[in-house]
Amino acid sequence: MEYIEVGIFLWVVVGLLIGILVGVLPGLGAATALSLLVPLTYKMDTNIAIAFIMGVFVGAVYGSSITSILLNIPGSATSVATMFDGYPLTVKGYSLTALGASITSSSIGGIAGALFLMFVSRYIANFFMHNMDSPSYFWIIMIALSCLITAIGKDRTIGFASALFGLMVGTIGMDMMSFNYRYNFGSFYMGDGIPMVPLILGIYALSHIMTLSQREVGESISKSVQMHGSLWEGAKQTLINWVLVIRSIIIGAVIGVFPGIGGATANLVAYYNAKSKYNQDDTFGKGDIRGVIAAEACNNATVASTLVPTFTLGIPGGIPAAILLSILMIHGLTPGPTLFTENVDFVNQTFVTVLIANLILFPIAILTLRFFARITTVKISILVPFLLVFVVYGVYGLQRSLYDVIIVFVFGLIGYLFNKYNIPIVPFLISYLLGPMFEVSLRRSLRAGDDIFILVSKPFHIVLAIIALLLIVGPPLYNLFVKKPLIKQA
Repeated sequence: MEYIEVGIFLWVVVGLLIGILVGVLPGLGAATALSLLVPLTYKMDTNIAIAFIMGVFVGAVYGSSITSILLNIPGSATSVATMFDGYPLTVKGYSLTALGASITSSSIGGIAGALFLMFVSRYIANFFMHNMDSPSYFWIIMIALSCLITAIGKDRTIGFASALFGLMVGTIGMDMMSFNYRYNFGSFYMGDGIPMVPLILGIYALSHIMTLSQREVGESISKSVQMHGSLWEGAKQTLINWVLVIRSIIIGAVIGVFPGIGGATANLVAYYNAKSKYNQDDTFGKGDIRGVIAAEACNNATVASTLVPTFTLGIPGGIPAAILLSILMIHGLTPGPTLFTENVDFVNQTFVTVLIANLILFPIAILTLRFFARITTVKISILVPFLLVFVVYGVYGLQRSLYDVIIVFVFGLIGYLFNKYNIPIVPFLISYLLGPMFEVSLRRSLRAGDDIFILVSKPFHIVLAIIALLLIVGPPLYNLFVKKPLIKQA
């Protein structure tokens, strides 16, 4: 069987272009792009349909980073951490360098993720069937939370208060264990909880639009009239920091494998892992290119790894993977361990398609990035109204819900107040994303056993517990016992 056919290659290219364009629009992201395009795949050949959808998936995940870097507005939840250093670089006039680092690290991460999918997925399927249970998920989430301790900030009281508020917001809606409603104030709309996309767009995008609207009318986003740096300088910085790229790829590949945790969490974990390692000079959050590299290398590595549980167990690793799962079923394929024995050609075709999509992402993006970078020179008085329309339309277009638009404005005001009074947003977001999963995995574990020791009832549980403990107590102990020079050499 010939895996690289001209028709399939062209459909991948078309999917990538559509994905990048949709990913650039705030709030739409990969899930929205895929859901809108599913009807087009009904009458397509199965291999062509998957090639097209995978191109859209890869392109949308990357495209969302463009607005994160240029406008400080996340195109989707998976590119939140990209803003933290990408936008400060844009403000300094180094948008091209940030974009160059973004596409290079995204391409490398995507290629590595595709290779991971090709060579490891079969073994992971077998491992999952024998080892994954509620206590395992509990410890995995604990590890993710422990990696993000640095997000609390210097003022731990305010940081923990922000995290507690996020936990409170995450508990709104139906209790997934008892199926009772909590804290919804009798509202039908709040029965499903506070939706993720409107909340993220409100607390990041709308709050930033409010801040931009207070600046001088004639100003642009970039404070530098000329754009410094280049795409190739960003690519060079990515290659120089190859150790960081590998670390971030591993984080994305590992977290993406576990269903439900998602790319948004992996993106934040990779960023704060890099910050804890390389932030000795307190440059992260102020325009450190390594922050962009870590977040984006992780992003696209997660794309392929979310497909591992989708193909091997029939359990989607995220919303885009769930949509892909439905496409497989529409075309008469049953995801699961039997897929690797009964449809070997299709599986191999899909793996190669994912690899091709990430290989050609780089040249396609390079041709369009200079055009996107010009957005930073547009006057704020012109840009703000357009951004506001895109944010509202992007949210309303998800479910045609006015409730979602209200959520955007409520959390836009909350985000604005957070920024005004220097309250860290990330602890809030982490608790909102991981808190409900932490609760459900813990309660399911305790129900499955007679006491709390169910959490360490298997060797795999103990290994995960030790890793979580080391990540929590390791950094403080390192700072306490590692000797530092008392006198700096001249």
